[in-house]
Amino acid sequence: MDGNPDPEDPNAIVKVYNTYKTDVTATSVHAYHRTDSIQVKCQVTGGRVIRLGDQYKGPTPHRDGIWYLMDTGEWAPAVYVDTGKPNLPACAAS
Repeated sequence: MDGNPDPEDPNAIVKVYNTYKTDVTATSVHAYHRTDSIQVKCQVTGGRVIRLGDQYKGPTPHRDGIWYLMDTGEWAPAVYVDTGKPNLPACAAS
């Protein structure tokens, strides 16, 4: 599991990656504290699925394979991010 799963812990982190794709090796490019504010532009489905442990307390229902493109160009797994919106626009093919 990526980082600390406790959403109430201000030291909990979420790793973001250079890609959401399943057919290439993803590299963690940055880590954000769960309390950090991020800007998400769009989402993709069918991406890598992040394994969730028994301690998972993130958004439900689980958003397996959904990834958000941040304004920084980094990809954040939706299982750890709550945008407060039911959906985001689909990202253009890349």
